[in-house]
Amino acid sequence: MSGLAMTYDQVRTQEQVAKLEAATGEFITRYNAKPPGPPRKTIFLFPGGLGSRLVRAGTPHQDGATQSFYYSTIWLDCSILFGAALDLQMQNDIDSARRIIVADGYVQFDLMDIRPYEQFIEWCDLNGLDWFVFGWDWRRRVDQAADLFITFLPIFRQRVQQACNADPLADFALVGHSFGGMLVKLILNRQDPLANTCTHAVSVGTPFYGHGGHVHRYFAGDPDLNFEGKANITRAVSSMRGGYALLFLDQATFNRDGPALAADPDFPLAGYPSMDANNATQPADPYNPTPKGGKVRYPGNVGFSMAELAIGLQTYQQVAAPLPPAINAKFFNIRGVQTRSGVPVNGTVSSQTWTRIPNGFDPDVDQDPITDVSKGPGDGVIPAWSARLVSALPQNVRTLTGDIEHMTMMNAEDTHRELARIILGAAAMKRRRRRAPKRAKIATRADVNAFVEGLRVVKARSKVDSTRDTLRYLSQFEPEELGSLMSTAFVDALKSPSQKLGEPGKRRSPPTPKRDGGARKGKKARRSKRAR
Repeated sequence: MSGLAMTYDQVRTQEQVAKLEAATGEFITRYNAKPPGPPRKTIFLFPGGLGSRLVRAGTPHQDGATQSFYYSTIWLDCSILFGAALDLQMQNDIDSARRIIVADGYVQFDLMDIRPYEQFIEWCDLNGLDWFVFGWDWRRRVDQAADLFITFLPIFRQRVQQACNADPLADFALVGHSFGGMLVKLILNRQDPLANTCTHAVSVGTPFYGHGGHVHRYFAGDPDLNFEGKANITRAVSSMRGGYALLFLDQATFNRDGPALAADPDFPLAGYPSMDANNATQPADPYNPTPKGGKVRYPGNVGFSMAELAIGLQTYQQVAAPLPPAINAKFFNIRGVQTRSGVPVNGTVSSQTWTRIPNGFDPDVDQDPITDVSKGPGDGVIPAWSARLVSALPQNVRTLTGDIEHMTMMNAEDTHRELARIILGAAAMKRRRRRAPKRAKIATRADVNAFVEGLRVVKARSKVDSTRDTLRYLSQFEPEELGSLMSTAFVDALKSPSQKLGEPGKRRSPPTPKRDGGARKGKKARRSKRAR
C-alpha cells in the first residue's frame, strides 16, 4: 500500500520492502519451528539473473494517490508465452505502463518443472541452515539491489531478534549465484559494518569478466522469445539497465588483470575475448564502441542506451576491483566446468568477433554482427576464466567438474558439498532426499526451436485474437511435453544464439518435433503441419 504524494520510485521501494518483510515473516516461522540446538547459521541466497521471481501490479501507479496493489507473476509462468516478455520492458527506470514490478523470492514454476533453487533450499533445511532468499529485480541496476540489501539487513535483524529472541546475524554467510554473485561482490565493496560481519561470501558461476551470451541480445533479441519479434525483444532487453554490466571485460580491466587471467594454471584466457571482425589485431571493447567509416558498434534505433553503457562500465569495474585483504579472505569463487569422461568440454563461448553496423540496423532484417569464434571450458554460459576473480585468494577458488549446467548449479550436490566445506568447514554433509525421477522425455534444442518457430508463425498469422490462437497452438501439446520444452528453454536461457541455433552459416530451419508411433504420431503430425 502506498502513501500520499509518493513518487513512483518511492512506492516501488515500499512495495519491494513489503515483499522482503513478508519473506522475513516466513523466515521467523521456519526459525521458531526448529527445536533448540547448537548455534544457528543463516544463509542469504542471491538468485542469478532471471532467477528471482518478478510480480506485476494489476493496476498502474498514479502519482499522489493512495493505492493498494495486487500482484501476479510476470517472471516466470505461462504468461511468458502470451506477451509477458514485452511487459518486462522499462522506460528509463519506470515499469511498462507504470505497473509496478517487484521481486518476490525465487523462480519456482512447478507446472513446467522449473525449480532452479529448490534442491539448494532442501539442502539448507536438511543441514539445519536458516535460509533467506533475497529476491531482486535483475532488470534494474545491480548496485540498487546492493544498497537495498544493506538498508534491509538491520531491519531484518531487529525483527527476527524480537520474534525469535536470537540474533540471525550472529553467524551468517552470503551466497550469490551468477549475476547474484556480482551483487554479493558489490555488497562487500560497500564495506558496511554489519554486512561485513558475514563469515563467508561465496559466488557460484559468476561472470566477473563477463560472458558471451548477453551482447547478442542487443542485436538479435533472444531465440527463445523472438516469437514476439526480434526488434521487440531487442528493445525490451535494451531497456533493462542491469544487463549492461554483463559484457566481456573492458580493455582497461584486461590490461590490469589480463596477465593473471592468462596465468590461470587450469583455464587461462589466451587473449582479449572481443576482437574486430575486419582487423584481427584490433580489440572491439564492448564498453568503448568506436565508430568507423560511418558505421557503429551498437544499434541506434531499438533502445540501446550509450549513457547506460557508461554506467554499466562503472558498475562492472567495481565488481572486478580487488577487495581489502580482511574482506577478501572471506570471499570464495565456485566455478563450473562441463566435462565428458573426465575431459573438459569446449562448449562455452570464450571469444567473439564484432562487425560494425549501419545506424539504421534492423534486428528483424539484418544479421547479428557478433560472431562466436571459440568455445572453451565453462558451465555452458560462463567461461571458467571469467568465474574467478583474479584478486581472490588461490585457495578460495574452487572448480567443480562434471555434468554441469549454469542455470541449475545451485541444485547440484557437488555445489552443496563445496558450500559445506567453505561455510561449515565440513567435508561431510547430510545428503538431500532423493529426487523424483526425471521426466521420461527431455526436450532437445531441436524440439525447443521447432516449438518456438511454430509459436512465431501462429502469432505472425493471427489477425484477430492472438491469445486465442496461441492457446489453440499450445493445446496440441501434452502438459508434460510443454513442461519439458519450457524446462530446457530455461536451462538454455542465458546461452548464446550459436549454442541454441547453431553456428552462423551452418544453421538449418528448426526441425519439427520427432514423431513417434500410435495416436501421438497423428497428433504430432497435425502440429507439425500447423507450424509450417
